[in-house]
Amino acid sequence: MKISISSSRKRGLTPDLRLVQKYFKNNIEDIEFSYFMADETSKNRMAKKGFKDAKKRYCNTVENVICVDASIQGKKYKTGKKVLIAVPYDYQFKAVNRVETESDYKRTNSFKGFDYIIAGSPFAKDVYTKCYNIPNSQIIEKVVTPMAWNMRREKAAKDSREKYETMFPKMKGKKVIAILTNGKVKKDEPSPYEGFDLKKALDNIDSSYFVLTNSEEILNNAITLGNEYTEKFAYINKALDSRRILYFAEYLFTNSGMYASYMSGREKPVYCINYTENNFEMFMKRRFPDLYIGDLNKITEHLKGYQDINKRFTQYFSYVESENPCEVIKGIYVK
Repeated sequence: MKISISSSRKRGLTPDLRLVQKYFKNNIEDIEFSYFMADETSKNRMAKKGFKDAKKRYCNTVENVICVDASIQGKKYKTGKKVLIAVPYDYQFKAVNRVETESDYKRTNSFKGFDYIIAGSPFAKDVYTKCYNIPNSQIIEKVVTPMAWNMRREKAAKDSREKYETMFPKMKGKKVIAILTNGKVKKDEPSPYEGFDLKKALDNIDSSYFVLTNSEEILNNAITLGNEYTEKFAYINKALDSRRILYFAEYLFTNSGMYASYMSGREKPVYCINYTENNFEMFMKRRFPDLYIGDLNKITEHLKGYQDINKRFTQYFSYVESENPCEVIKGIYVK
């Protein structure tokens, strides 16, 4: 059997696709993979045209396809089964924001040709049924995405934590608060963290917690901290995969809808922070205002454990009980 793993939006082989690939290799005999990983977002006009032409040629030869986005629309494939793993990228929040705020919103055909959609959550099911034309697609409910499933595995969580504890020994044995941002503030706009008193926030967090962040703005704020604050704070540079923190963090403060969705599957508190006013931030401000934090100085007020509002978020952004999604996808191809 030949399986094509595809993406053309600078995503490469994503964690979800890697997990599916690994599972198929271990559980299907005579499996062969082909790949299409390109960058249609290139600003070079000739390169962009070259990627599009290559995609057309590729689509005429492949059979069974697994995607995590609409970068290669399923309708272009002539044979085989086409599966979409509905990873919660920003365009999902953009689509739902539009359908809920624009009276003249028209559904698009971006996902029209996929045979199966692994929704991952009630939210994603709503997005695809309300925002897109998918007359022939079967939405598979009560099945999370592969990475969300993997995050619930005790060994995966332990391995991820140990890797970070090797990098940050003072984190060992502590509960982790993750502040993870996505995107960049425009150069002509003030940083939303200019008034964030990191020193005061750390003083108000007891010694059983450790704060990890990937935010350069917060790092710049931290240069005035004394060495004693390394006991409970660290910056993660780009060499480390910040997604791995989601496997073991106790709290997440983020402006990333993807991070928030994955974290919700572990039934841990998730809060949205004001950063770039992206689609997820706008969605949370409107739909879950109690989980939206406009002022980062108020972070310590939300360290109260798993509340009812967190539970409502979890129930909407993840199926709490789920089959192994890799096994479900395998069942689509191997009857």
